Amino acid sequence: MTIRSTSRLPWLLCAVSLHAAALQTIDARDGQTALAKIARRDPTRIRVERATITDLYGDLYDRQRIPDGRLIAEPDRAKGEVFVRLREPGSQTVTLFVATDRGTYGLLLQPVDMP
Repeated sequence: MTIRSTSRLPWLLCAVSLHAAALQTIDARDGQTALAKIARRDPTRIRVERATITDLYGDLYDRQRIPDGRLIAEPDRAKGEVFVRLREPGSQTVTLFVATDRGTYGLLLQPVDMP
């Protein structure tokens, strides 16, 4: 998935595999929320075109602070991107906010069966 900014802001890219091409392209603006699909069972890569992901907020699992969080995040700080996966394959949407050095994007992630 690629989230393309409708203004001159960076694109938010999500891919379900390690391939270079994104499987989705989604328009997004700083401060707004966009609907995106994530793999129900596999990791999903999220990155922002021409920006670095600096932080994540939302329904994230943290053993000590948020033990019931539904998403597990594995950041790749060197590349400025993150891999997310569902803790348990479910059908409910998950909210995630992606902060970058150029803005913050809201994602409503819908789990689907895709590779």
